[in-house]
Formats: sequence, C-alpha cells, structure tokens
Amino acid sequence: MRTAVIFSAVPLGSVLGVPAGTLIGHMAGWRAAFTVLGVLAVAVFLALVAAGMSAGRIGWHHRRGGEPMPEERPA
Repeated sequence: MRTAVIFSAVPLGSVLGVPAGTLIGHMAGWRAAFTVLGVLAVAVFLALVAAGMSAGRIGWHHRRGGEPMPEERPA
C-alpha cells in the first residue's frame, strides 16, 4: 500500500502541479510560481520531519528495520 501511494504521487503531482504552476505563472509571474512551490516544499519537508520524529524514525544511528546498532544495545 505504501508503495502505491509513493508511485501515485508522481503522476498526480504532474497532472495537478503543472496546470497549477502555469496558472500561477500567468496570473502573478514566474517568480510567484517558484515562491509558491518553495513554500509548499518546505511545508512538506517539515511535515515529514515531524511525522518521522513522532514515530521515532529519524536518525542515522539505526539500521534498516529500526534495530539499534550493536554499540547502542543495552548491556
């Protein structure tokens, strides 16, 4: 299910994002279109970081699957 969501994001983003960017570009100029895209990208990044932190998945010290590295195991 997760893979389907990820792979559906690319065509959905193209189908919705290109016309929206074109509309914003025609109405307010290309700089406004890039600004809106940048604001959305930062918002998505912050949401992903918040979701990862609440799930305990952020950090490079964990192996794939969430198992701690050998030096982090309790003695």
